[in-house]
Amino acid sequence: MIVRRAALLLAPALALTACMGGGSRQSDGLSRRAVAEARRGPPLRPMAQPTSIIAAEIALARAAREDGQWPALAARATGDARIAWNDAAVPAAGWLAGRASPATPDRWQAREAWASCDGSAVVVTGIGHDAAGNWSRFTRMWERQGRDFRWSVTVWQPDAELTRTRRAEAAQATADAADDAIVVEAMNMIRARVAPCPQQNGRPRSHYGRDDAADRQPGLSRDGTLRWSVAPDAVTAWWQAASGWEQVHTQPLGAAGGA
Repeated sequence: MIVRRAALLLAPALALTACMGGGSRQSDGLSRRAVAEARRGPPLRPMAQPTSIIAAEIALARAAREDGQWPALAARATGDARIAWNDAAVPAAGWLAGRASPATPDRWQAREAWASCDGSAVVVTGIGHDAAGNWSRFTRMWERQGRDFRWSVTVWQPDAELTRTRRAEAAQATADAADDAIVVEAMNMIRARVAPCPQQNGRPRSHYGRDDAADRQPGLSRDGTLRWSVAPDAVTAWWQAASGWEQVHTQPLGAAGGA
């Protein structure tokens, strides 16, 4: 009997870490006035609950199995959502409308999440695959509307190297099974972090539970601590650290994402 050791992550399914981060990077697409408006007012009380967004991802995956992949995504999108599925980013409503869902929906696993201080916006990243075993990396931007989350950006881009690695692992697992090997599966651990909350004078405030369309700035959390942009070549997210804007995630789009 062959005993082959696989990676085992002895950690909770959700690891929450409040990070401050260093360095600064300025993003494009939003004026300084828009950010200042979002951050104006008394200090923010940390309200982010990353477990809620993981629950939203699980609910989306379940709906994709039960209702079809594209109807599930369409039902949970914001009105101005954009999608980049194996291609460039386009308006999601038109792309999803009438599209036939695959017989077997894609499967995905969230790996990392970054939330704004007030929990009004969360960026989630991870990996997934289709029924043929082609692997991709994904990014999804979730925004709170009332007490629910809707996604405003979904990026799903093929990754050839990840596909080669996962297919090799699958082939090895098949060989191990033939040899009566004992294989320990790796646990899926999600690393979630919350943006630092700005300190100002006054009483704590929070946007939790509100659904004010007037407060929403596309590409910016309501408290101004998390921002994102969708460019022709990449989707990128930043959060407001002590020293300024810090890039926390970027994913190439189109041909650049499938190398």
